[in-house]
Amino acid sequence: MKQHPFRIRLPRRLVSSVQFRFAVTFTILVAILLALMNTYPTRASRDIVFAEKQSALTNRAAVVSSSLSLLDNLTPDNTRQVLALLDLRDLTRIIVTDSEGLAVYDSASENNICGKYVLYPELVRALDARRMLIDVSHLSDRGFWDVCGLTDRPFVATHSDSRALCRNSRNLTDEQFAEIAQRGGLVGINLYTPFLVRQSDSVLDDAIDHIERFIGMYGERIVALGCDFDGCDQLPVGIEGLGDMYRLADRMLALGYREETVRGLFYDNAFAFIQKML
Repeated sequence: MKQHPFRIRLPRRLVSSVQFRFAVTFTILVAILLALMNTYPTRASRDIVFAEKQSALTNRAAVVSSSLSLLDNLTPDNTRQVLALLDLRDLTRIIVTDSEGLAVYDSASENNICGKYVLYPELVRALDARRMLIDVSHLSDRGFWDVCGLTDRPFVATHSDSRALCRNSRNLTDEQFAEIAQRGGLVGINLYTPFLVRQSDSVLDDAIDHIERFIGMYGERIVALGCDFDGCDQLPVGIEGLGDMYRLADRMLALGYREETVRGLFYDNAFAFIQKML
């Protein structure tokens, strides 16, 4: 005889009754409600916090955006308003862009928008007053000399080479390097091949040529490394990243450079400059 698994059979009259259906529905609703009560407070509080932060950021960004809404409306007055709004002590870099995110400061790069000169004296003076370092590596020649006229403090060219050895608008002329050196500033040697040589490939000695050019002009304490690893894909043969930089140190030592000079280039010069400025 075929056996059936254990079952609980309810009277057909009870199952079909309105009261039974109501009880089952009520039980299901209570179970759902209890489940929501266990998870909702966490989710709700999280959403409220995120929404509040998003609202605060949106409101702040909207003020900045409205102040710089059109390039033609970018004036010294609204530039001062934006600088007053921002707490520059918490910023490490300031770039002015258009609505599509393209840089619109007066730049030496052909990929950026030129002709709309927005490096206002208020910005340089505001950075100066807050003892923030001014980096001129991406500025055009005009922008470089305007900075010189607006601040008496030392500044940096964090990743630029010698234009006398490789003619590129991103590199420094001898006059520009002299200005930085006489102020007690700092220049970081860039390892990007098109800034080192005009041909498609470069070697470590090409970078050392730029180092020697600058050291020979104003001494070794003005020069550091600004390799630009995060911004370039063409490096000297044998250098693929930070882990290969010992090759540059070994090559300089083999050429007769003092260990103190190499250590200064790799670390001491930049550390001393930052300590002095900050």
